[in-house]
Amino acid sequence: MILAAGLSARASADGSYDRDIKPILVTYCYDCHGDGSAKGNVDLDGYATDGARTADVQLWQRVWENVRNGVMPPPRKPRPTAGEQARLQAWIRRDVLGVDCRAPDPGRVTLRRLNRDEYNHTIAELFGVDLQPAEDFPADDTGYGFDDIGDVLSVSPVLTEKYFAAAERIVARVVTSKAELPRRTLHRSDLKLVAEPAEKVFVAQGRFTLEHAGRHAVDLRMSVNSFRPFTGEARVRAELDGQPLMRATYLAGNRLYDYPSRRTLAAGEHVLRLFLDLSDAVPNAGRAITVALDELSVVGPLGSSVREYPPAHRRLFFRGPPPRQASARHTYAREILRAVADRAFRRPADEPTLDRLVALAEEAERQSGRFESGIASALQAILVSPRFLFRVEGDAPHDGDAAAVALDEHALAARLSYLLHAAGPDEPLAALAARGALRDNLEAEVRRLLADPRSERFVSRFVGQWLRTRDVETVPIGGEGLGALTPAIRKLMREETELLFTHVMREDRDVMELLTADYTFLNDALARFYALPPVSGSAMRLVALPPDGVRGGILTHGSFLTVTSNPTRTSPVKRGLYLLDSILGAPPPPPPPNVPNLEDAESDGVRPRTMREQLAVHRAKPACAGCHARMDPIGLALENFDAIGRWRDSEGGSPIDAHATLVTGEVLSGAAGLRAALAARRPQFYRTLTRKLLTFALGRGLEPADECAVDELVADLDAHGGRLSALVAGIARSRPFQFRRGTP
Repeated sequence: MILAAGLSARASADGSYDRDIKPILVTYCYDCHGDGSAKGNVDLDGYATDGARTADVQLWQRVWENVRNGVMPPPRKPRPTAGEQARLQAWIRRDVLGVDCRAPDPGRVTLRRLNRDEYNHTIAELFGVDLQPAEDFPADDTGYGFDDIGDVLSVSPVLTEKYFAAAERIVARVVTSKAELPRRTLHRSDLKLVAEPAEKVFVAQGRFTLEHAGRHAVDLRMSVNSFRPFTGEARVRAELDGQPLMRATYLAGNRLYDYPSRRTLAAGEHVLRLFLDLSDAVPNAGRAITVALDELSVVGPLGSSVREYPPAHRRLFFRGPPPRQASARHTYAREILRAVADRAFRRPADEPTLDRLVALAEEAERQSGRFESGIASALQAILVSPRFLFRVEGDAPHDGDAAAVALDEHALAARLSYLLHAAGPDEPLAALAARGALRDNLEAEVRRLLADPRSERFVSRFVGQWLRTRDVETVPIGGEGLGALTPAIRKLMREETELLFTHVMREDRDVMELLTADYTFLNDALARFYALPPVSGSAMRLVALPPDGVRGGILTHGSFLTVTSNPTRTSPVKRGLYLLDSILGAPPPPPPPNVPNLEDAESDGVRPRTMREQLAVHRAKPACAGCHARMDPIGLALENFDAIGRWRDSEGGSPIDAHATLVTGEVLSGAAGLRAALAARRPQFYRTLTRKLLTFALGRGLEPADECAVDELVADLDAHGGRLSALVAGIARSRPFQFRRGTP
């Protein structure tokens, strides 16, 4: 049906090519790509028939992208007017790609399993426990820059085994057979870095509350990991409420250390502080030791009659212990399993499924003699069900084999919740879907979900992959003079960028501020690292940047500058490529085979060449010139920032020249000039951000038909002053998000 419509559109519109399109190409393109010229192997008039012309989809897609991004025609050549560009792009969309924006194909998402982040957060919200069970799963593959893409989220035999093992561990933690002494625990995720008083000295802090005073068993477990030898030692001490809890010196190794003790503790809040001194731990091969809290367990009061079930158990068995009567136990089991299955399957469980789950629970209870054991067996079945592990989507009722069908409201709720919270729908969202009222309250729900603290997951997942802040904590950097990039500084770099995005999101500001902000987020340590005016305290806070300073926007953040560097030096090529791809949406084509290494041009035989000189030599090669003319100027404008984001005025004793000329003709003067050039490309940045976020939201790569939605979203974003909430709400309303391709 879709194909037929596309062919019909092409046939009906071919006659308009000579009248409406060819004159544009003759005027602006034929100097290089027509009348016998075929520069870059592109010949726009070498087609024997109209059918051959419209069949060359790849070429016309390149024309569409290059004209839209201002790459073609080249600088100092006449450019088509906005109206001419619109006619050309409309012809390509309609006649070449076969897309009708009045009813575009919404596409189809491959059945998606939960990735590791989504699995962990879903379990945490389902049972109220933060176990991080997916840390033991194989790493997720990525596609189109994201790890939630259905086409790459395969299920291997190893992962299947991990699912069964994780289900057993989760249920064992949630379901216990009897009440025990109260237990409070802290894990490494519960600690926050609160101070970095000197280089390589860190202080982390966590809090817990006791309801009962008395003698308690306190067990502190530390994990020590070092995969390479190092000289020196790591010193650690811990304090509980300011009193010494442990002190130790660690050497290289991979071990778990226990420090049990007994303490008399009062009711109320208690504070664990962990001090880690790595100033004498010097790695020999680039991999430093890591010392971290594995768990702090506090059990008590010892010798008392106080007993309680863990909170997760009380949440699951919400009516308390099971009744004695068989029929009442059957009803209670069904209530428990319905509550879990509805949340786990992200839609109401059907009655036959509940019948099977209850039967499984009752059979396990007969064998074990314990109601809790029966529920545990049924819970394990839920957690290995495809309806939990995969985001199964249902269709709203429709007639026949429609080309596009609307998602039912439960599927729409799941799409929205996993986009913004990386977990299944919470109770208010699920209740709206159950009443069929979600679409009527969609924008209000978007605002609520964005305002919820759980939207920090959206920031860490989307920004972590789009702006690669995830990578800054692990990217290998180890050249001479780059030792200041400590693990703590890496973490602060990531926080700086993600806090800026969060601020723009929470304050509903123009997303262009990501590129142009005259403020950032710093603490004392990161301000010192950047050589900025002092900031008081270890907490990250909003700081106005000096008006005559060199920093502003994410392009001057250490996260961006570090992940786009090579291990021992800057990489203008990587920086330029990243900007073209992720900020401007205009990536160059892949490099041809057998391209010589840039390192081949490091010296002229007499002296080392600067990075600018090396790139000039490299760019002189015909195979390299086209792409590098687009990438290099962008990267060279940022050369004043070294491989880890610090400002410098010279390289190897030679002054740095950060002037550059873009392929579109603008002359840049360093990072400030690049920032101004990007600010002038507001529509291009809006479009790139929209395409990235839509890809992340849909879990698939974008197709030509999706550009209809992208056009609408970009126009709406511009009309709403670039506010991120408008973009997210627009995506939630969009046809690709609310519909999917019908199945005949």
